[in-house]
Amino acid sequence: MKKKKAKIEDMSGYFEGLKEESRGSGTDGIEAEFFEEIEEEDEPAASKPGRKKEKKKKKEGKVEKIEYELPFIYRFLIKLAILGVICLVCFVFLNKKCKVKKFEIIGNNWYQDEEIINLVKTSKYDKYSIFMKAHYVLKEPPIREFIEEIKIEMVSLDTMRIKVYEKSIVGCFKTMADYMYFDKDGIIVASRVERQNNIPLVEGLDFSWATVGKKLDIGNDSVYKTILDITQAISKNKVATEKISFDKDLNVSIYCSDRNIVFCGIRERYDDIVNNLPEILEAAEKDGRKFRMDMSKYSDGNRDILSEVIEERADAPAAEPETTPGDTKEE
Repeated sequence: MKKKKAKIEDMSGYFEGLKEESRGSGTDGIEAEFFEEIEEEDEPAASKPGRKKEKKKKKEGKVEKIEYELPFIYRFLIKLAILGVICLVCFVFLNKKCKVKKFEIIGNNWYQDEEIINLVKTSKYDKYSIFMKAHYVLKEPPIREFIEEIKIEMVSLDTMRIKVYEKSIVGCFKTMADYMYFDKDGIIVASRVERQNNIPLVEGLDFSWATVGKKLDIGNDSVYKTILDITQAISKNKVATEKISFDKDLNVSIYCSDRNIVFCGIRERYDDIVNNLPEILEAAEKDGRKFRMDMSKYSDGNRDILSEVIEERADAPAAEPETTPGDTKEE
């Protein structure tokens, strides 16, 4: 028995040495498991249950997970279906919520509102508010001859606001067939067959030619400043004006829409006359007659106005015919 026990101890010492060598030399997991199994056989039975559980856990840890991958065609069809659903939702949203139902037009005097709307709707996608806004973020809206700039704003998903900034037109003159409209610098902006009522007609200017986009050559640029001063004062005081006339010496006369005529002469400022015209024209309206008023010497210190009646009241009694001496009445 002693010999057998010594032999077993020698064997266990031998295996312990092999185990240490395998650890030092980087022996793989199979050899390590082999030594562990030999150790388990040498341990008493009382300690085996715990070791068995550990071994079971290790074996369970070695179970590989098998992942199943769908074929490419199925994956492609699934992605295509998801994309189709997203597109359908976007289409329904655009047609239900983003279709433009109302346009707010601000600052438009020269054109019909429908013309402005058709001007900015250059694409079939512009019927949607989001696309129209994005469209004119990337580029400027188109303009017409009387328009300086157009701004487009999205008020809500179904409402757009169009702000029209028009060119500053100070007057127009009549040619053989058209009315030529010019700005404060004398540049002819456009020509039209019809006349815009709120733009004064300018008469008495001498020029040999007129071309749209070119400056009207009248030989005296100070006339443009005079026209600008008068038209600005007329617009500010809301004086209905038919035309502004210059004589050969460039004296100015304002022909009002109520058929009164105001002679202003030549002066540096015309607003001091025009600012008082509403009150003066109101008094003339009450009188019922039409006047030619000489206000060339009118000022804050001199408010005298020389007036000449050019049209009597419509209800004025007719003047009796004059008789000469010696006329007799026949019985």
